[in-house]
Amino acid sequence: MTDQPKKKHNRIVQLRKDNVIEWPDLWAEVYVAPECDSERRLIAEMMMIGGKCRAAKTPEEADLVIFGGGADVDPAFYNERPHARTFCDMERDKQDLKLFQQCYEQGIPMLGICRGAQFGHVMMGGQLYQDVDNHNGEHAMFLVTENRIIPKVSSSHHQMVKKQPGMETLGTAHGRSTQRYLGPTMRENGKNDDIEAFFYRDACFLGVQGHPEYRNYPQFRYWTLIQIKDYLVESTDLCLKDGVRRVKDDILDRRMPFNKLRNYKNIMETNKETT
Repeated sequence: MTDQPKKKHNRIVQLRKDNVIEWPDLWAEVYVAPECDSERRLIAEMMMIGGKCRAAKTPEEADLVIFGGGADVDPAFYNERPHARTFCDMERDKQDLKLFQQCYEQGIPMLGICRGAQFGHVMMGGQLYQDVDNHNGEHAMFLVTENRIIPKVSSSHHQMVKKQPGMETLGTAHGRSTQRYLGPTMRENGKNDDIEAFFYRDACFLGVQGHPEYRNYPQFRYWTLIQIKDYLVESTDLCLKDGVRRVKDDILDRRMPFNKLRNYKNIMETNKETT
């Protein structure tokens, strides 16, 4: 009886994900809020990796405006007193407020990252959990509209958006936080599906609470770029006006004016105190 030939096993090689991802094509003029100096280079790298994005000098010249990370949003904007771990930057809030109002009124598509996502949510009348546990550190994100999971997204925030009408939830983190503080002492307990990504159609505002510009999260970066393309660049809600993308006039005409948003009074009073 002759020996059976040994079965040849194919060698399995795992490639780095960022070497095999086919990045989406993005063609846009992008304006990054001036207060995002520490993240500007990484945001620019992310936006250029899949297409021909270029920096816009002003919001008026931009197809897309990006609000980046930073200090906590002032809870006075949503009629709350600050939690002990809440640290605000009044000047940053003031500048972001002016820029958000301009984008909202002119129909300029917007992306918010981390603090930027939370700020846009508050501008749309939302509240924040000022402090949550078990969330600072990378974790998985469930994609609500796609019924699948991104195994690793970045997370460096201790504040979090709270669900409200008008918000389309795109991504959640299941069972992360167990204690969520709305104010100094008011707390919600129990495991929750924490909101990680969302979209406000009325404002053409996409928010992600992680940092897709960080280089170690290629799947999260890829997914975010796809959402930017679908919601902020190639949406049927947009058209070209004087060579830049803007929300269509019929949508602008039927949505709520900025001065009628639920938090407008608190926002204006807080802004007056910082001037």
